[in-house]
Amino acid sequence: MQIRNKIDLHLHIDGSVKPETVADLAYKYHIEPECKMTLEEIRLSMTIPEGEYDPDFLSFDPALRIMQNKEGCIRVTKELIERLEEEGLIYAELRFAPQYHTRNGMTQEEAVLAMIEGLNQGLDSCTNLKAGLILCAMNHCDAQSNFKENMETLHLAKKYLHHGVCGFDLAGYEENMKNYQILFDTAHQLNIPCTTHSEFTVKDALNYRTTRIGHGYQAALFEDLTEAVIRNKITLEMCPDSSLSYEYGLNKDETHPLVLLYKKGARVTINTDNLTVLNTSLEHEYELCRQMGLSDEDIITMNNYAIEASFADEKTKKELLKVQKLRYRQLHS
Repeated sequence: MQIRNKIDLHLHIDGSVKPETVADLAYKYHIEPECKMTLEEIRLSMTIPEGEYDPDFLSFDPALRIMQNKEGCIRVTKELIERLEEEGLIYAELRFAPQYHTRNGMTQEEAVLAMIEGLNQGLDSCTNLKAGLILCAMNHCDAQSNFKENMETLHLAKKYLHHGVCGFDLAGYEENMKNYQILFDTAHQLNIPCTTHSEFTVKDALNYRTTRIGHGYQAALFEDLTEAVIRNKITLEMCPDSSLSYEYGLNKDETHPLVLLYKKGARVTINTDNLTVLNTSLEHEYELCRQMGLSDEDIITMNNYAIEASFADEKTKKELLKVQKLRYRQLHS
């Protein structure tokens, strides 16, 4: 059965760009090397082959190269919103790092405004989907090296909160996770909803006092972390295909952290991470969960967790939960 009323809290815009769009804009603006590549070559360069690993995130580069102007940012975001509506989503939070869109002179604020414009253009044609943007600070280098850029991102999240932007995130390399406390202390002072990436540095992530953690697999490995996540009602934005695509040694069965944590009472959610880079969809992620032994009722429960943990306003949450309850009744009628 195909799940209706899907929710995605963890979705990277630059990992979910259509290869056709990259080709079109690369040919138009002579962006190398894509302007000299066929569509199929571009498609392959944007997708991690099954069983392989992309530790340096090279598969994101083609998309980022065509997202260095307003046109690219608007188009990519609009097209992503349209795809999510077509695939049956009722709520999504799309994330990106504004500092990654400044290579050709665009400012972080101009990038944010372009993404908001694309978001609104996409939503204008949607019947069911509601969505917001999460702005990502980056820990790809020493914390002091891009401190200014990260603080700018944080203050932009505050400036455009409730005007297209719904939250703040930290992404990049986990080995640098410990050194960003000031970002989250400031975010909490500014009342900005926060999440943070953390596959296997959950202990460090807990210090940031976010209501959500992206991925969070380590929480299943240590009892104290499991208890902390459950006790603090932290919602985990898990991405099944992503977790199996990287060198984490996780299995597609009942031993997967998603299953272990869910069955212990953790607030686990199902997300895609990167639609294009991983060649995935929420329906594919749900199928992986079924292969791990979870039921459609479990999936609906996790989608309810996602709504409750979303950065949407309370009115929107109530509306989404009402839709979910109706769907649950239909499933059992």
